[in-house]
Amino acid sequence: MNNKTKKILSGFVLCSIISSMSFCNFAEAKTSKSDIAKGKQLYTTGIQSLGSGDYKGAAQNFMDAEVKDKDNPLYELLAGDTLRYLKQYPSSIRYYTETLEHLKKADKKVRSKIEAKAYIGLAESYLGNKEETNALKYADKAIKEFKDDYRGHYVKGNIYENNKTTQEQAISEYQEALKIDKTQYNPYVKLIKMYNKQGNIDKVIDVYKQAVDYRPVDENMKMSLAQVYISETKKEGAVKNYYPEAIEVLKSLTNINKKNYYAHYYLSTVYLLQGNKEKCYEEMSIVNNLNPNLGNKLSREVAAYVKKHGTELAPKTDIKIDQAGGITVSVNGKEKTNTEGLNQEIITLDDDKKESDSVDNKDEKNEKEDTFISKQVSTLESKMKKDFGA
Repeated sequence: MNNKTKKILSGFVLCSIISSMSFCNFAEAKTSKSDIAKGKQLYTTGIQSLGSGDYKGAAQNFMDAEVKDKDNPLYELLAGDTLRYLKQYPSSIRYYTETLEHLKKADKKVRSKIEAKAYIGLAESYLGNKEETNALKYADKAIKEFKDDYRGHYVKGNIYENNKTTQEQAISEYQEALKIDKTQYNPYVKLIKMYNKQGNIDKVIDVYKQAVDYRPVDENMKMSLAQVYISETKKEGAVKNYYPEAIEVLKSLTNINKKNYYAHYYLSTVYLLQGNKEKCYEEMSIVNNLNPNLGNKLSREVAAYVKKHGTELAPKTDIKIDQAGGITVSVNGKEKTNTEGLNQEIITLDDDKKESDSVDNKDEKNEKEDTFISKQVSTLESKMKKDFGA
């Protein structure tokens, strides 16, 4: 065998070895159909766990799904989301980072959504881990790469929110988020919180009004706006009577949900304060029918007010509910209203608040901040949307 032949054979053997090694690596990297199926099953179970509020179980399912279907960016993203919610920030950072590394494996239809959410998740995780520089880095990436996604500005506002020197920047970012999407709940709540800290009640009311305009069936926002109107009017030295505005908002609320007994409760109260006794007793009868306990409470409050201010006793008021769920109210034998289409949704409010509480609503820690609105914000924040997945 001459040298030329040896070189040819050596090259062939070397190519064969390299080729076989490449095939082995490919075979090892390839996920079997069985493991892909198991990954999907774990993913489905994780989604079900999310739906039931079991975030720990969901996190475990998404992590297990990623083990079965290795480097699947959707599973990594969801693992990052649930771990972030559980405040396991170093782990969520790792999963979000891996999501971006394996992004090309995602379906092209959802690839950009996964990328955007990974940037947002990293910003929020770094913020939770008290690494504000990195948090801002990824918030800015989200803003730059996804200009039509409000979440970049929203999370940047969250980064600025708790720093006294950057609160105006936080407000600006929340406003930018709403310029992109005026229907989003979370930026409204944050703006209300920020303006309340500044003691700017006019701005608080403006934000609430915009929120109920762009979220017309949001009962929580409507009720909160009505309560602020009432609270502000009852304050000592109030220069504006917001009761007419409160009545309009509450009537709008009862049009959405005729069975919202707290809306009827406040309507009865405001009508009495406005001197409209007939309307007061109409609403009181509805409350008594929908929620007897609250109705009894309202009856006692109205009786005490009547006794103190010498108002005339209530006219005879009757209420009937037909089989279709319509309400018919009669005052002194005259039919006043006939509405249809009741539904079952009920919201919870601080119905035990005393009138005296609304006179001095300043927070001891912040003289500008209204305690009543702070409590509202706490309730609204508890209803904030949890953002999972792409």
